[in-house]
Amino acid sequence: MERTTKIGDLAKAAKEAESEVQELLAVVARCFELQDALDVLLKSAAAEAGRTQNLRKRVSRRWAPPHNEDGARTRPKL
Repeated sequence: MERTTKIGDLAKAAKEAESEVQELLAVVARCFELQDALDVLLKSAAAEAGRTQNLRKRVSRRWAPPHNEDGARTRPKL
């Protein structure tokens, strides 16, 4: 903003900047809303990935070959 000496000039400049500032604040507010929505989606995806990983572990344990006396997994005899 240029240096002005009259209060009227300052008031006019402030009035002109007011609508621009309101528009920028609206953009910033929308950015926060979008960031919150993204955080929710990321947390949901992480939770789903955790559930999928747990399911994979349960299935692999259930269908894994049994252990022998040494603790090694044995292969089924064909």
